[in-house]
Amino acid sequence: ASGPLREAWRCEERLLERVPPECVEAWQQRPERRRLDALGAPSSLRPSRPPAARPVHAALRERYPEIVGHSPEVGQLLTTIDRVSASSATVLIRGESGTGKELVAEALHRHSPRADAPLVKVNCAAKGRFETADGGTLFLDEIGAISPATQVALLRVLQERTFERVGGTTTLSVNVRILAATHRDLEALVAEGRFRQDLYYRLRGIELRTPALRERRKDVPELVTCILGRVAKETEVGNLRCAPEVLAAFRAYPWPGNVRELENVLRAAAYFAEDGIIGTESLRAVHAPCLEATPLEAPPPAPPLPGEGGPDRPGDAFYARVRGGELSLADIKKEIERECIENALGEVSGNISAAARLLGMKRPRLSQLVKEHGLRGATARMKTKCRGATA
Repeated sequence: ASGPLREAWRCEERLLERVPPECVEAWQQRPERRRLDALGAPSSLRPSRPPAARPVHAALRERYPEIVGHSPEVGQLLTTIDRVSASSATVLIRGESGTGKELVAEALHRHSPRADAPLVKVNCAAKGRFETADGGTLFLDEIGAISPATQVALLRVLQERTFERVGGTTTLSVNVRILAATHRDLEALVAEGRFRQDLYYRLRGIELRTPALRERRKDVPELVTCILGRVAKETEVGNLRCAPEVLAAFRAYPWPGNVRELENVLRAAAYFAEDGIIGTESLRAVHAPCLEATPLEAPPPAPPLPGEGGPDRPGDAFYARVRGGELSLADIKKEIERECIENALGEVSGNISAAARLLGMKRPRLSQLVKEHGLRGATARMKTKCRGATA
């Protein structure tokens, strides 16, 4: 029986590397897992490393080293990539310009069953190359920019998996996985009649969102180190690093151009570095706005650790209400959830799709929560108020 037991422990180890940490405890309480413990397998049959000892994020970082960062936003992105890469589902990658949508497409292809076939990248201002990508993956960048005629042609390929060469009459079959990317608001384009609704629904089989750099500022030092390492290697100038005050300026700056802008600034500033150090003068020579970031643009202070801070912490207030029997933990969760949804809806004038993106969830799930919390009337009032203000 040692063979099956050993394989059971190893299967569990592989499983726990792929699930979020919050799910590990739930799995370990399941009857099947308890029966495995009850078998009393000797330590020699267990994996050399305990299943939960390796952080999920670290395991994902090993598999996707090209996507840099340790922030929760990057962790969520890597988790989603890991879950959908093995499928053939169409994926819509959304995010601002410069956030690494192409890197996400490359990661999805590299870890898919199609990895040995081509990944063909097409800017949607140019013609498609379905035949070249047959058996592999086709990455359609800037999908929101395609013309109405191209939208019709693309919809047919997605529906029927057939196409004709330009100027030809023979119908060809094609086997490709479609990855599309855009920084545009496709929902708004659909509402304006500039993007086909049926094509939109075909493309958004699975959605991934690349976070803006201002949303993950804690990753800035790691990104700086990574980029400067590449620059130093390409230019053979030796080690490069930023002075502490420059790193502080980088973390305070909102980076409207995201990682692409950060890389361009670092590459330019490297030419002005003194003894391999990019100081404030080096930065001022290429990108003075970085040095003008106001304290308001700096990342918010970290929340106090347990046992620290004053009595006006939100957690203390909630705890007092639970201890006094006024609310249960479930009630508090619902209250916080409702407030967050109300705030998000208010910020986007009742637009559920936009609010879902702010909250990092799918639109159908948010619609369900809006109904559960009785917010449908409030959403309608927000939209009416917004229309009245613009009339």
